Amino acid sequence: MKRYLLSLVFVCLAVLIGVVAGARTYDVRHEDVVNFPGSLIVPSLKRKSARDPYFYGSVKFLKDITNEDKVTVRIYENASGEYREEPFDNLKNRHVCEALKDLYSRFLKPILVTGENTNFNFKNGKVCPLPKGDYSIDVLRFNVSAWNVDWALKDAQYWGNLTVVDKNGKFGGGVSFQVTVRVYNG
Repeated sequence: MKRYLLSLVFVCLAVLIGVVAGARTYDVRHEDVVNFPGSLIVPSLKRKSARDPYFYGSVKFLKDITNEDKVTVRIYENASGEYREEPFDNLKNRHVCEALKDLYSRFLKPILVTGENTNFNFKNGKVCPLPKGDYSIDVLRFNVSAWNVDWALKDAQYWGNLTVVDKNGKFGGGVSFQVTVRVYNG
């Protein structure tokens, strides 16, 4: 009887560990990307085909992007038939280098790895200014499970806009992504 009770305790413990350790899995379908060239950046991201689940391409910095330049990121979620803006760590009109430093570990490091899928050296989020150059992105795959934000961890379609403006407020370039997230409970 003790052996059965002990086995039952181990099974319950294993199930509990599975639930707590993230029994949810996430499938992210990369639907669309729109590039907006500007005076600071010229993105050239795309999908190889309609069946290709990832984005690839390059981003060209036309000059060094300094902390005087600003970035805005807006995320819109559509789970109920209409888009609504989601909070995204106060990323409206932030200085570029400060925003990169704050968000590198959580949002960029899991998807852009120097030497693996990009030739841009983030210097662990401490690069400033962002040096002029043409930087490749071999496979851009969003990893929402690493983001740790409640709104990105549910079935929905998301549209994200990243916009850069120069120190004078002139449009510097941008890119928009559309992805669909599906959550599976394990």
